[in-house]
Amino acid sequence: MPPPYYPQSHIEQIKGVTKAMLFSFDTQVGETYEVPLSLTDKEEESNTQLLADETRSIDGEILYRSTEAMSGVQVYRTDVPPESYEDFKGNLFRTLSTDADLASDLTAGAVAKILKQRTNEKFYYMFRALGPHGETSNPSPVYQVELYSDGGLAYPITRLYEFGQESSKTTTKTMKNLLRITPRITQALINEQASGLFDESGNVQTPSLNDIVLGLEDEVLFGKKFKIRITSKNTGKKMDLNVTFTTEAVQNDSVSDPTGYVPPTPTVDDLVAGATGDAAILKENVISNLTEGSGEAETKQFEQMGASAPTELGSADSSGGSDTFGGGSGY
Repeated sequence: MPPPYYPQSHIEQIKGVTKAMLFSFDTQVGETYEVPLSLTDKEEESNTQLLADETRSIDGEILYRSTEAMSGVQVYRTDVPPESYEDFKGNLFRTLSTDADLASDLTAGAVAKILKQRTNEKFYYMFRALGPHGETSNPSPVYQVELYSDGGLAYPITRLYEFGQESSKTTTKTMKNLLRITPRITQALINEQASGLFDESGNVQTPSLNDIVLGLEDEVLFGKKFKIRITSKNTGKKMDLNVTFTTEAVQNDSVSDPTGYVPPTPTVDDLVAGATGDAAILKENVISNLTEGSGEAETKQFEQMGASAPTELGSADSSGGSDTFGGGSGY
């Protein structure tokens, strides 16, 4: 008797069940010539004998025929995208019998079984029919099956799979390359009035860090919670992001400026180069910034430039001498 034709298969949702599906198989009546595919050494030996029988094979192809009920179904499964039927070797998941009553010789010719599968993962199935004497059919087409669940409803997503359709490697992209959530600038600027940075007279105040308020718009962003839902256009899968915008207060030891800015200590050269206005003011600033170790040298240098300083730095008092600034006494 020729080996059977591969079975008809159906995969259905089970109402109220979220971690399993109903697999149904029926005898597929018909015949065809195909190149045999062996998954075990015993099958290889059997197929070699059938190829040598000219009444059961033509040009390297074996006759597969189903004219009576199959005796069972082999279910193969793998969670790795297969590159050929060879990848199903050693992945026999279940063997189902069509014998509904062991006390009877009658067989049903069909069988149904609830099979468990992890949700939201892709698995790859292949089925083979068994003949009355254990003959195996050629493999069925490969099915990619995903039991999709959103935490409540669960249903199978089934597609015919072609070898080479997917790589066994998992490709990923950094989420920040696909999605970016940032507040706009008007929500990130300091609200000076609400933060109390200035009094009614416009004088700068030093409020507590906890009093700083961000956002210039009527409806502020920080301190609120948002739910952002992302939906796949291909599978309909949904992913929720619960986002809370918060701020972090950082204590700065400087109290000279509410903004925390600490100006650098100016040098003599800085004061001379950037001076404007009355040269007498410049003189006082330079004297106050002289250091103990270099004060004498810097003073001498300042005296040497005194004659030309009024011309370079500002107008001098006409009552002063040529070696002094602003009419005061010399060094």
